[in-house]
Amino acid sequence: MRPNLPPARPALPALLAALAFVPVSALAQQQPQPPTQPSENAARTLESLPAPVRLGVRSDLLRRQRPAVPVLVLVTDEASYIEAIANWSPRAIYPVLFDDGQLATRENIARFVRAFKPDKVVRWKAGAPDPAAPVQRTARVDAALRRSWGVPPTITQTELVGAWRQMGLISPGVVVADENDPAWTAALALAAARAQLFAWVDVRNAINDALRPDEARDYAQKIEGVLERSGLSWRALGDNLDAITICQNAPPKVLATQGTPSPGDPRRQPAKPGDVFATTDFIGRHDPEGSAERYAWTSQIFGSEAQASYRAMSAIFTMPDRAWLFDGYEDKQPWNNWDSTRAGDILKTAKFTVTVDDTPHQSRDDWRTRAAAPLDASLVLINSSGNCDFFNLQPGVGQSGVGRPGDIPMLLRPAAVHIVHSWSAQYPAGRETICGRWHAFGAFAYFGSVQEPYLGAFVATPAVAERLLAGAPWAAACRIDNYPTWRLTSFGDPLFTLGEPAPHATPDKFPLTGAIDVADDTRAALAAKNIAVGLRGLTLQARDEDAARLALAALAQVETKPETVDASVAMEAILPLYRAGNAEGVRRAFEKLDPGAAKDPLLRDALWLVSIPVLRNSPPRELLLLLMDNLRVGQEAQDVKDLFEAWVRVFGKGDALARLEHAAGAVKDQRQAAEIHEFAASKR
Repeated sequence: MRPNLPPARPALPALLAALAFVPVSALAQQQPQPPTQPSENAARTLESLPAPVRLGVRSDLLRRQRPAVPVLVLVTDEASYIEAIANWSPRAIYPVLFDDGQLATRENIARFVRAFKPDKVVRWKAGAPDPAAPVQRTARVDAALRRSWGVPPTITQTELVGAWRQMGLISPGVVVADENDPAWTAALALAAARAQLFAWVDVRNAINDALRPDEARDYAQKIEGVLERSGLSWRALGDNLDAITICQNAPPKVLATQGTPSPGDPRRQPAKPGDVFATTDFIGRHDPEGSAERYAWTSQIFGSEAQASYRAMSAIFTMPDRAWLFDGYEDKQPWNNWDSTRAGDILKTAKFTVTVDDTPHQSRDDWRTRAAAPLDASLVLINSSGNCDFFNLQPGVGQSGVGRPGDIPMLLRPAAVHIVHSWSAQYPAGRETICGRWHAFGAFAYFGSVQEPYLGAFVATPAVAERLLAGAPWAAACRIDNYPTWRLTSFGDPLFTLGEPAPHATPDKFPLTGAIDVADDTRAALAAKNIAVGLRGLTLQARDEDAARLALAALAQVETKPETVDASVAMEAILPLYRAGNAEGVRRAFEKLDPGAAKDPLLRDALWLVSIPVLRNSPPRELLLLLMDNLRVGQEAQDVKDLFEAWVRVFGKGDALARLEHAAGAVKDQRQAAEIHEFAASKR
């Protein structure tokens, strides 16, 4: 089904110029201003656009009209996060990330810094709360949303909609959160940035589970009640409210009732027990299991406070300009309709820096060569097949054509990932799955499937590129128009669009006082020879070359001053050395870790990703022993298979077989153990 959208983006700048309303920053001071309407021609131009592009243009115009202060604010507590966003204004906003102190969070912060390029990274803590301020999270978040637009914190949502209208804005959608769900951090950010309705709606917190049909209907009805009470039109695409953002760790699947037609099956057989829909394709439709007419495009953000804030802020403040496309399909019908090379050529017309791995460079070795270093791409389009825990590549001969989640590359900056593949988002929070690993490595948006969708359910990859460049927002660009409720799901901000970066505001627009510059703290740590804290500060600022140099200098003193590199220094050194492509340095630092840190999945992935190319040649004995002692959870069988041939060359076949049996006995997952036993039997 061919999407009914303009073919490319080159005309978008002219279109935006034609639709250039008076900037919000010029309209809103502390009180709402008189209404400012677009010109008659601009309004007609907007109305003539297809509904997806119309929504994208509305979102993109608002993004450009609120300049971004080039300061990244890091907070460590809920009150500071809420207060920092409350200090946004109609004239300027700035990114705020929740830092929970975890290694994975620091990596996400660094990814964000590489993309946003702030002048400063600061830490900030709110002062003592006003005794008269609300105590409940719901009340504090609601008040912060209003304050971020310069209106009284106690006005109702209806009055907030009216204030936005006076600024020349009509809310494009609703953001849904649960006060007991940590993803509320994304909800506040996206509602404040996109001028969206905010609704507290409770739902079962079970991200790897499925909603019962009655739960899903109740959830949908609650959201529709919010839309109805808003006073804005919402019942059809192209009206006021066209986006729903679920900022909750809600189940991403809905159990289908028997008798539901299966649109991916040409015979349209009734659904069987256990069949599912994607929650993000169920919510936003009238009668989703019947006529299934869509009234809004829906997407979901899940995760901890830190993860959710990162995923929201990346959508608001970063803009992709580099793309990686990998085509795991044969060059024949119907697979070549999803051709990555053609999609890459389309992206090049919009000045993207594009890397394409396609026929004949589409093997697992090609993929792994790419993944040996961090991936410098912020838009990723992949064609593959398989399940939630493996993906097939070409040539698909036995194990040589199968990739695992542990083969997925770490991202250098936040990325939106679209993958034509079955089941990849079946368990989206599971790190041992494809969707889960991409999220763990920095994806802020992801489009994939929660069950077998059949190839024809996916928009062809070249058309995804066209739709994004035409201005359609993420959740709409990735979906076939007028398709029945089905199994494809969207994660991330549904209103995320491609376009020009938002203008930067002047530093005087930054309202927070008492912020501490991370650069100052880093200098102080280095002057005190606190290498671990210094490396941490360099990472937070994305000073990658400096961090790698410091890590190498510390490792060089291990022999003469072994106390220089303790376990804390080693932990902070591994990822900078991985980014520098220094496999030997990663190994030496990993050997200094304490047993607990050595189990960190991110550090183990770095060790394996940088070492895979080394295994093809003459790996040192120390590396083989280290890798065997640090097999990755959920991928033990694949890891020992990757070690086997190198182990035979270094230690002999007998020892290699013995190591396989030992590994099988140590693995807790019986499926992994059985796979190792089977592999060992095949090698005897």
